[in-house]
Order: sequence, then structure tokens, then C-alpha cells
Amino acid sequence: MDKRIIIVYRIFALVACSIFLFYAINSKEHLPEKMYPAHTDLVITPTSENINANGVYIAEFDSNPIVNAGGCLSFPTTFMDVWVYIDGVPVYENVGPRTPLMKSNGKVWHFISVNEDNKNILVEVKPVYDGGKFNSPDYVAGDFYDIKAGIVVGSSIPLVISLLDIICGVILLVHFSRKRVQKLANFQMVFFVTTALLIGA
Repeated sequence: MDKRIIIVYRIFALVACSIFLFYAINSKEHLPEKMYPAHTDLVITPTSENINANGVYIAEFDSNPIVNAGGCLSFPTTFMDVWVYIDGVPVYENVGPRTPLMKSNGKVWHFISVNEDNKNILVEVKPVYDGGKFNSPDYVAGDFYDIKAGIVVGSSIPLVISLLDIICGVILLVHFSRKRVQKLANFQMVFFVTTALLIGA
């Protein structure tokens, strides 16, 4: 394999690791000020939880703590279908496409708007894959924009590293294609390209 490509990839790996370590050490200092520091990111516990005969997890919430915290109930799920009802009325649904290539929407953050007129919130969650391990979601209440900003800030560095890795993989692919046209290239480069693209994705 071309030694210059190896050097470039090592430099990229060093930069990516440096960014990640810097973020891990200084993340608290770089988080933005909360718009509602006294209320946002309030951990919410359901008033009741159970799993019915169909394997659907059901959680019930009182709306008052959510409204007082900022009016937004948020929680993440991975490979799950989600339905939310407020006072018996369906207000939110996130169901996977069920195509041959993709059955679920992967990891998703859900945001449910709750106002003072609402009384009862019901969350239903069902694993997409049979036999999948299920853990109760971590529920947070607060201001919608503040919660979302915190998620974006927390994901920004990994996203940048993934994009850099994808760009590096594309560069390697172009270089390999050019070398292939000029002369038979070393096929070890194919593994490098594939690794870079898969890690970035």
C-alpha cells in the first residue's frame, strides 16, 4: 500500500482521537447555558409501568411535573415502535418502515409537547425485533429547544469525527480508483477504504 496513504490515515486517526479526548475532558465547560436552568432536564418517573400480554411496554405520566418543567417530555429508544396518547387521544407515533432493508427507525429521540390543559400521558413502546432486550426509557422533562440543544451539543464531536472518517474513506476510494486505472493497485487499500466508510457511517 502507498506509504503516503498510511501516513494520511494515521494523521487523521491522531486528529480524531485528539478531538475526542479534548471533548471528553472539557465537555462540561463547553456546554451552553440552559435557558431554564432551574427546570430543564428534570428526570421524570412514570406514575405506573407495565408490559401487557402483547409485549407492549406502557408508561403513564401525570402532566403537571412536565408542564412545570417546560412543557416537553423527551426520551430515547433504539429499535422500538412508539405511540403516545394524551387524555386518550393519539398525538404521536414513530413506527419503522418494515421494508426488507430497514425494519425500524434505529435510535430515535422522541419529543412530546404537553400543555396545562392535558391531564394524562400514556406512552406505549414495543420492540421491533422479537426477543429483543427491553429497558425502560430514560424520561426527561423541560423546554423543547433546551433539551434538543443539549442533545446536539453532546453528539456534535462524534458526528464531526464520523464525517471526517467518511471523507477520508472517499479520498482513499478515489485514490484507489486512480491507481487502478494507472496500474494494478494493492487490494489491501480496499480494506482500508471499507473500514473508513463503515466506521464513519
